[in-house]
Amino acid sequence: MFDTPQMENVPILEVKNLSKNFKDFTAVNNLSFTVNKGDVYGFLGPNGAGKSTSIRMILSLIYPTSGTILLFGNSIKTHRASIMKKVGAIVERPDFYGSLSAQKNLEILAKMQMEEVSKNRISETLDWVGLLDRADSKVKTFSQGMKQRLGIAQALIHNPELIILDEPTNGLDPHGMKDIREMIISLNKDHNKTIFLSSHILSEVEILANRMIIINKGEKLVEGDVNEILLSGKQNLTVEFQNVDIALTLINNSKYKQNFKSVEKNKIFFSIERNNIPELNRFLVQNNIDVLAITPTRTLEEFFLSLT
Repeated sequence: MFDTPQMENVPILEVKNLSKNFKDFTAVNNLSFTVNKGDVYGFLGPNGAGKSTSIRMILSLIYPTSGTILLFGNSIKTHRASIMKKVGAIVERPDFYGSLSAQKNLEILAKMQMEEVSKNRISETLDWVGLLDRADSKVKTFSQGMKQRLGIAQALIHNPELIILDEPTNGLDPHGMKDIREMIISLNKDHNKTIFLSSHILSEVEILANRMIIINKGEKLVEGDVNEILLSGKQNLTVEFQNVDIALTLINNSKYKQNFKSVEKNKIFFSIERNNIPELNRFLVQNNIDVLAITPTRTLEEFFLSLT
């Protein structure tokens, strides 16, 4: 259904020194980040961090106090009409005419976007999001998960290059969340769509995103490759031993006592800089401690909480 453009390592969204003030309140403060073509880019922050305000500025729904937003190399200020033809978005919960069918809703929404969309295209889109068999059903009979899927259909109807999703799994049950995740993966991997994903569900972003930014109080805290960020700084480390009592005595009489967190059965848990893990392993082996396994772990939630 969708075109499959050639992947290019080029910026598709560039936000530069973006700020938004509401009288005496600064919602976004000098924010800069870049989304590259082909990314699933996670946009994270606690409630009130400025995520929704930033998204509304990117979509030209509100104007920034200062700063620049470039989409596809052009300013949103001067090229809004042409840019928006390449962007699809769900901002918070999608809103539809409950007394009309899914098919009719998409027809109306396409016309509101000044798009000429055939009925075949609408049917193809509904089929892709798993709603073709409910095309003629009134939207008021839909579950929240079905409405979210219809919202994604709305965002896809004009075949955009960039898809902005603001809390796409909000309010869904586990099955609904899984469906939306699989759609996002397919959009990115199978159809080369660039995804900008704002979510408070950190495990979701950890699964889906290759790059991310974390903001708080309108300011950037960190941006970069998800795996590199999670591997930076202190890690939670689980070390499994043949004899945990001997190992624990050694640890308690060494500099690694400061890294000790807890012990459970034959495992000792540490908090340690990743670069120091090989040194710890050598120390244990040189002292004739039988190490069965070393497992570094750090979740996005742990990293997020450490920052915010």
